[in-house]
Amino acid sequence: MDERTLKPIALGVVVRVDPEMNYGIIHASGYGRVLISRNFDKDLVQLSNWLSVEIEPNTGPVLTFERTCCSFVDSGKPKLIDELLPTGTSVSKTGAVNLRIQTPVFLGNITFGSSVGLSPHLGRIYLNETRGKLKASPLTWIHCGVISVTPCEANFNSFWEARSAGHEDYDDPKLSQCIRRCLGRFYAFKEKNVCIVQLFDRYEKDKGFAYIHSFDFAHTVQEKDLKKASAIQVYVAPRLLYFPEQPVPACYARIVDEGLQDIQVAEKLTVLNISTTDNSNDTTGSDTPAALIDAVKKNDSICDKDCETIDFISRLLAYQLVAKNIKMIDPVLFNDLSAFVAKYT
Repeated sequence: MDERTLKPIALGVVVRVDPEMNYGIIHASGYGRVLISRNFDKDLVQLSNWLSVEIEPNTGPVLTFERTCCSFVDSGKPKLIDELLPTGTSVSKTGAVNLRIQTPVFLGNITFGSSVGLSPHLGRIYLNETRGKLKASPLTWIHCGVISVTPCEANFNSFWEARSAGHEDYDDPKLSQCIRRCLGRFYAFKEKNVCIVQLFDRYEKDKGFAYIHSFDFAHTVQEKDLKKASAIQVYVAPRLLYFPEQPVPACYARIVDEGLQDIQVAEKLTVLNISTTDNSNDTTGSDTPAALIDAVKKNDSICDKDCETIDFISRLLAYQLVAKNIKMIDPVLFNDLSAFVAKYT
């Protein structure tokens, strides 16, 4: 296998063209913004065209990441491909041409009527309920019509904004492969209100990195709590095959283990004072607690990490009001639910 076959290939849609500077930008699945400058072809690199192109990290001295928001640049000639999502353009009242795309979106945390979701090909999508865009629940899939926008504080630093939102969708099995549910620990701060977490699974296997915005958290988080948390549940995009250390976008986060020592359910039962002298049942003997603990251990060992219970509890706790009330009324239950999610995510 030669070196050429090892180069990553990005698939994306043209979102910007600058004919005077002879470059274009595509938004590529997994890679975000990719600069097309070394092999720029004005007849090929046109707004709304879908392209495939070999890429490498953008280290150029002129069209830098700070100027273009492109972490990658073309290292080969782009090729025209079929559109991965329904794509079109429209003209605004000011005469500006807007790129419009239809895409499924996995909704993350909802804050003050706004949310950021993840699209399988477009990454982070901003949705605003106050403009009639958001009618679904956190951690669910919906179909949206989105446009390309300039990231700013008002749109939660997103490159895409929803202009319409349709029905929820649970039936497409391919969608579940586009989002990873992982655990993470604080790694570093990327910039103001953005941190990087190191991802792992319940077996402590490395799952790469993700960057999380402050508004991705389903609850208020203090810096000291973020740094000491031993388990943060996150929903993130797939890991990049050729750049496994590159942080990927997230849309939801919740601290589920605040750094307390992890205690197995069976171990918790051993400290309970379980009576074995129930006279109503002659078969009950002194070995009942041991049998109960053995059953708990067995169930604990066979629990499926992809079981529906974990998804249900995660979605339940994603509602800020629900999580707040559970924690206020029954803190022990809240901690147990969080510990269960942390253990089997």
